[in-house]
Amino acid sequence: MTEHRCHSHYETLGVDRRASPERVRLAYRRLAQKFHPDKHAGKSAAATVMAAINQAYEVLSDPAQRAGYDDGLAAEEAQGATPGAAVVFVPDRFGWSAWLLWATASVAVLTVGFVMIRTWLPLHGPAPRPVVAAQPLSEVPADPLPARPVQPWTEPAQTALPRNPETDPVARLVREGTLEKPVRTSAGTP
Repeated sequence: MTEHRCHSHYETLGVDRRASPERVRLAYRRLAQKFHPDKHAGKSAAATVMAAINQAYEVLSDPAQRAGYDDGLAAEEAQGATPGAAVVFVPDRFGWSAWLLWATASVAVLTVGFVMIRTWLPLHGPAPRPVVAAQPLSEVPADPLPARPVQPWTEPAQTALPRNPETDPVARLVREGTLEKPVRTSAGTP
């Protein structure tokens, strides 16, 4: 919600000085519906704005008050002074959803930026190398770690589980009569 300063009741209602009383009434009704405090609950400026709109309409709707107001404006303009200022309420165009979108986008951009900076610039730099005093080559052992011989791969031993005739699928087919009992041969004979 922002405030905007106007210079006259005509500018408050958004009409020309030569506007007809019907045009002033239509402008007042339009603004009253748009800026009514019930539509802007919780915003303290809404009541102030509605009061300014009501005051402008009260002056401009009465021909005698309007004539006096026009004479006062003409006198102020002749003296070079700025006419009296009134507050006009301009509601937030986007509402809370735009603020939520802006906050979400800001957090996303900051997160991506932080990740990129952490990726490109490590936090502590390269790890320091330990300082070791130089030793003569004769004192360094030829093979500091004993190498274990590499064993060739052997296939693990096959363990035969006893067959359960209750869960064996071939035994089930034989029980149902779909398959004749197969003859089992040992693995080593052809």
